[in-house]
Amino acid sequence: MSSEGPLAVLDEIASADDGLQSDVVLVDLAHGTWKILARAVAGYHPWNPVISGDNVAWEEWKYSGGSIVGDCDWRIVALSLNSGRSRVLASGRDTRRWAGNASCPAFDLDGGQLAYSVENTSPGRPFGWLVKIVDISTGHLVRTVATAEQINYFAFWNGSVAYTEGTVDQAGGVVYDTRLMLSTPGVPQPVQIDSGAYVVSFRGGRLAWTADAGASQGGSGVALGQRAWTAIGPSWTPTPVTADAPPSGVDQVWPSASSNSVCFTKMAYSGAGTMDVWIWDRQSGSSDLVPGSEGGLLCGQGGGWVDWAGGIGESVTVSGLVAP
Repeated sequence: MSSEGPLAVLDEIASADDGLQSDVVLVDLAHGTWKILARAVAGYHPWNPVISGDNVAWEEWKYSGGSIVGDCDWRIVALSLNSGRSRVLASGRDTRRWAGNASCPAFDLDGGQLAYSVENTSPGRPFGWLVKIVDISTGHLVRTVATAEQINYFAFWNGSVAYTEGTVDQAGGVVYDTRLMLSTPGVPQPVQIDSGAYVVSFRGGRLAWTADAGASQGGSGVALGQRAWTAIGPSWTPTPVTADAPPSGVDQVWPSASSNSVCFTKMAYSGAGTMDVWIWDRQSGSSDLVPGSEGGLLCGQGGGWVDWAGGIGESVTVSGLVAP
């Protein structure tokens, strides 16, 4: 889920046996409505729509072996909410496989620019990627960023690219020894911000990410016991969003950054398990439960709002409020 003020975009919000599985959906919390914004090309699945300003972008993919097995055919589409016009900004086929399948490109949107990755193998970089930053209206290539390793998660803001990358265990199908990297227009050569990093968000000049050195460095490729962190430039010093690390059995996951805050999901695994959304405020330096967010799984920030989505089974509820 991604949001801009009271507007939120989601993909495949329903089960595999109904017609919404190939749809990108726009939710308008101000008016309590939702609509199908776009439908993927036949045979393709939409993934990870992002909204920023007037634009929405998403990736459509299909695998040569069905499900997520084989090569990945992909296309990245951008749509203007004002004009309703859409265009394919990039497309291709990724063939570099590990654990039986290729990775589709990572991408993110910021206003009128899009950043996305293409396979870029070279000696010493068997799973390297080349990130391309393009202007949506003209298609002009602004700049590129070469990664050393496999991209795990990816974020883009104001010409700067943040991503987590790591070593690929081809047999096990995991990415480990992960690290958070940042490339800015002023310092284009990627620099490391943190180690053991996993999911990353970048908005309003603020980075937010989850990290778990134990699981990541141990080679599992899955971050457990995750803790959310944040940083701003120029020092990019990591700051935790809670004074104490989460207790055993509780994760801080899926962070979303804005200039003044970070929202994240607190997920507890004991008993029946609980999920709710919390928000860290820059001025107070503390995190508080977002009222009414019990059951929330994903959150997003933009345009002065914090929005979240959650539900039980095949039911999805999207909620939001003006950020504190």
